[in-house]
Amino acid sequence: MTSTVLKSGDLSRARRRWLLLSGLVLAPVAWAIHLGAAAALVPLACERGEELWLHLTTVVALPLALTGLVCARRLARTFADEPGNELLGTLATALAALSVALIVVEQLVMFPLGPCG
Repeated sequence: MTSTVLKSGDLSRARRRWLLLSGLVLAPVAWAIHLGAAAALVPLACERGEELWLHLTTVVALPLALTGLVCARRLARTFADEPGNELLGTLATALAALSVALIVVEQLVMFPLGPCG
């Protein structure tokens, strides 16, 4: 049986890849899931008069998107000293921030209008 020992450089590389994936993908995917789930639950919420499930989509999606934003920000700081990659970190941060903002705006629209509005 062989065991794999990660060197400090490999661990750093694996962590960078995780930050890259999380920073670029997590927040937009959380927003897309929030949008799709909320749209799918509107008929049920309108029929029953219960908005709880619509708000729970935000409770689940917003922390995921914020985690993606934190990862993207760390990515931006990690790549700040590398000339070719600083744009990637900046774009990941902007995309994650936009995704968080969209989730918040969608939630704010749900309050005054309600599911049937």
